[in-house]
Amino acid sequence: MYVRRLVYYFIFLVSLFFEVSCGTKKTEEGRTLSHAEMVSTLMDVYLAEQKASFITAQHDSSELLFKQLNAKVFASHNIQDSVFKKSFDYYLARPKELEAIYTTLLDSLNLRERKITSTTTEQ
Repeated sequence: MYVRRLVYYFIFLVSLFFEVSCGTKKTEEGRTLSHAEMVSTLMDVYLAEQKASFITAQHDSSELLFKQLNAKVFASHNIQDSVFKKSFDYYLARPKELEAIYTTLLDSLNLRERKITSTTTEQ
């Protein structure tokens, strides 16, 4: 009787674990990134793309390096590439929101460039 109760308890815990872990994944994949998250992620994606094209001269090599850098970008932002693609598609269907994201992105990149330029001219 005691063993049977332990088996039922174990089955319950395992099924609860799978329920919670699968439910979290569906929620993550179903979400859309906010404007701020999209700006931050897009900035890092574009910087990774520029880094890949600057480091390697051959197209195949830069594409491979870009994929690796993108994986690091998504990992650093704690998002899956599918969530990013879904969010990008979501904003593509809403041009005004996408324009706001790109306006913020361009402002952020320009500010970053000014900081780098001012730092190098001071030295």
